Amino acid sequence: MRLLPRTLTARLVVTAVALVAVVILLAALVTTLAMSRYLVSRQDSDLQDTLRRVQRFGGDAPPPLSGSQSQPGFRGGAFAPGTLLVQPTVSGSSQGGVMNEYRRFKPLSAAALAQLEKVEHDHHGHTVDVAGVGDYRVLVGTDDDGDTVVVGVSLTEVHRAEQSLLRWSLLLTVGGVMVAAGA
Repeated sequence: MRLLPRTLTARLVVTAVALVAVVILLAALVTTLAMSRYLVSRQDSDLQDTLRRVQRFGGDAPPPLSGSQSQPGFRGGAFAPGTLLVQPTVSGSSQGGVMNEYRRFKPLSAAALAQLEKVEHDHHGHTVDVAGVGDYRVLVGTDDDGDTVVVGVSLTEVHRAEQSLLRWSLLLTVGGVMVAAGA
């Protein structure tokens, strides 16, 4: 039993369909990479806006990590859920958290804080897999008091968009190949 078609016409059709499938998949990959870069650049813009909001608070105390109702200097409405924020404490150490859907900061672990302290302070966004939290796009800046602050936005939506585009491209390519094989 032979897997390759016997006639020249059939072999040319199989080759053409395979080439079209490869071209479609390459186009999907290039499109996904371009879309990913665009979405990350949008997130970098959001990071700049978030950093400006933090700077407007004038270096007030960081969000309390006890889950108390009072969050001096960090009004919940100022940050979207999923926003990461790290600022120095009065004692000179750092504390921070991620804004949850209830507009309260969930504390970051000591490992996550140590990891974020190592991010380069170069006015550019950096992708970091934050311990216990996930992939974030983070930006290091300074507040009005000259203290170093770190802001971040989750990359979850970017990853979902990439996966969705790749999944649909693969599904449509396989469907197209099956239709062509049936013709």
